[in-house]
Amino acid sequence: MVDGIWKYGDGRDDRIRNIKNGLTDLGMPGFGDSLTDDQIKAIVTFMERTKKTMGQPKPSPSDSIQTLDYEVDIDIWVEGLKTPWAIDFIDAHTALITERVGALRMVKNGGLLADPIAGTPKVLHGASECGLMDNDSPSYPAPRYGYQMGIRTAKGHCLPPRGGGAARA
Repeated sequence: MVDGIWKYGDGRDDRIRNIKNGLTDLGMPGFGDSLTDDQIKAIVTFMERTKKTMGQPKPSPSDSIQTLDYEVDIDIWVEGLKTPWAIDFIDAHTALITERVGALRMVKNGGLLADPIAGTPKVLHGASECGLMDNDSPSYPAPRYGYQMGIRTAKGHCLPPRGGGAARA
């Protein structure tokens, strides 16, 4: 936390969940069996307060990045998403974006709609490759439905990719 960057989720609820359940595939055990919810919340509150006085601020996005073969210019198209994962353009003015936290968001005419799309299936997110992963709206523009792919859970843990499932929404 000394660099001001929390890699696995960007909100208070993500930090609480990660401390409680752990990130076992990264070597961090869960503390839900040894700490109460109030104790975990107190730790997160301490981390949030301490972050303001320690470490480095999160860097601003770069205008470009260098890959092995190219220099890529970066333009910010939309802001306010939580770990965007997949994008599906359903017409020239509208895109659906999955967020790993489990929300399906819509961008219309260059603006992010305030609320996520209702009815998206719940997924486990946080560690490893868990969360709402992909989105597909086949045969644009005729069908008025789409498919989302997310990782299901087994006793609160992510299953390997073969454990994913599609849901029609």
